[in-house]
Amino acid sequence: MSSMQIAPRRRRCAVYTRKSFEPPIGQEITSLESQRAICSAYIASQQHKGWVLAPGAYDDAGRTGANLNRPALRDLMADIEAGLIEIVVVYKLDRITRTLLDFVRLIDFFDRFGVAFVSITQNFDTSDSMGRLIRNVLLTFAQFEREIASDRMRDKKMVMRQHGLWTGGDPPLGYDVREGRLAINLDEAPAVRCIFETYAATGRVSLVHKRLLEEGHRRAVRRTRGGTQRGGGPISLTSLHHVLRNRAYIGEAVHRSESHPGAHEPIIGPELWGRVQAVLKEREQFKPRQPRHILTGLLHDAFGRRMHAREVHGGNASGRYYASASATWAARQRVRAVRLRADATERLVMEAVKRLMSERTRLRPLLLRAGTTGGRLDELCECGTAAALRLATLDERRLSSAVKLLLARVEVGEDMVSVVVRVDALALFLAWDGVGLFAMSDLDLAKATQVHVEEVAVAMTRERKRNWLPLETSTGAGRPCARLVALLDEATAARELVFKHRDVEVAALARSLGRKSASFSRLVRLSYLAPDIVAAIVDGTQPPELTRRVLLECDLPTDWGMQRRILGFPEQRENWRRHAR
Repeated sequence: MSSMQIAPRRRRCAVYTRKSFEPPIGQEITSLESQRAICSAYIASQQHKGWVLAPGAYDDAGRTGANLNRPALRDLMADIEAGLIEIVVVYKLDRITRTLLDFVRLIDFFDRFGVAFVSITQNFDTSDSMGRLIRNVLLTFAQFEREIASDRMRDKKMVMRQHGLWTGGDPPLGYDVREGRLAINLDEAPAVRCIFETYAATGRVSLVHKRLLEEGHRRAVRRTRGGTQRGGGPISLTSLHHVLRNRAYIGEAVHRSESHPGAHEPIIGPELWGRVQAVLKEREQFKPRQPRHILTGLLHDAFGRRMHAREVHGGNASGRYYASASATWAARQRVRAVRLRADATERLVMEAVKRLMSERTRLRPLLLRAGTTGGRLDELCECGTAAALRLATLDERRLSSAVKLLLARVEVGEDMVSVVVRVDALALFLAWDGVGLFAMSDLDLAKATQVHVEEVAVAMTRERKRNWLPLETSTGAGRPCARLVALLDEATAARELVFKHRDVEVAALARSLGRKSASFSRLVRLSYLAPDIVAAIVDGTQPPELTRRVLLECDLPTDWGMQRRILGFPEQRENWRRHAR
């Protein structure tokens, strides 16, 4: 019997070569041609693995390996992103980079696109287990190096602040940065004095801002190192509170709430500073109490953007909201911000958590997976209903504390809200007696890695400020099926019968229509078909395999998307996008 050998899958290999300005001492292979010849020979020796040399040359002549700013390397990375390369081969590791941090970045880039990296002379190959082990060891040391560098930078900034020096960033209004120190900007300094003097006299930021505009005070024009021009506009109202609390204006440098004598000259005196701080403290006593947003820090939209609390006063839109944070990529891709009513969102999330606590059939498997067994498991399950009631009666402060521990994340999509619950925290909350604040130690919180995703099928967001149904315009080309249209009428009548006779048992209602209970229940469920499915049946454009029998015997969910997939209808996502534009 002849045996059939299966040929290995072809894997396209790219050879990268580099030559520095001065060849390294003791380096036998220095020319780009020699490096390419040796790498090509190695690829040919691996033909039994399916390796083939990809067309094109990636040669960097006269380029340093101290950075990644190399034309051929950029071309190689672009081809990897396009899916043209599967293996990168170099003669030695220092041909592709000489720094550990850049090597880690390249390996991470290769891993993202499933590309193996091979160095011939060091026997380094990430396509096998030993190569991946070496890679992970290098990544560990790279992480250690980053942490050490971060510690050094933090200590350096602390020492600089203690000596009154500027540690970087945009200088405060009224100052420039010269040789690492703040220097008074003669054009902006009068605006700073105007801010402090006006606020000390009036106690109102709005009047301060009005006077700045009347006197024509503006920010100085500055140019960044990249040549970009910044400033030149009026001083914003929102920046005034920060100016009034900034101790740099009395010649101090602050590091982590600790003040040190600064190396720069003050713009205002201590007497004026003291008067302003006294007014700020006095007005804080009359500041209205802000409502607590219990989902702050937990809520994200479907694109992963954090949603911050907002409050709108006046008009029909007044109230509390959660809104998506601004992101550069979102503006570039024209992805609009999402805004949710805070009350409705918080109520929905709380109901989802309470329902999970109250339903023993769902609660018990979660606790069992988290390692709770025996009598302890039964005790916690018995406490579920009481814990749900306790959660509903907590005041704002205690509720916020409990929610921050119970939930790891809440993500709001187009038609789904996903509530990520910490199972270990849930077990502790079930056993909590309700006295004081519900709290967990940092160690317990770090160990709470077991989570459960509670999904609620609900449309909380909309892309435009108007309601619409995603229905296509009828073309009149179809022929409606009379039996299907009649079935929809029967479903509507069955639903109205249920609403009209709420105190009558389902079996009695079914008998009044000459149906059994199961058939009557499926009939009522048909009244909740997606609008586009109903429109297709009325227009006669439904799929040919959709018959009266299929609708009656199919156990349809209430989710519209699932209904479309089960009954053979196309998804409506593109239709939504078209309406949103």
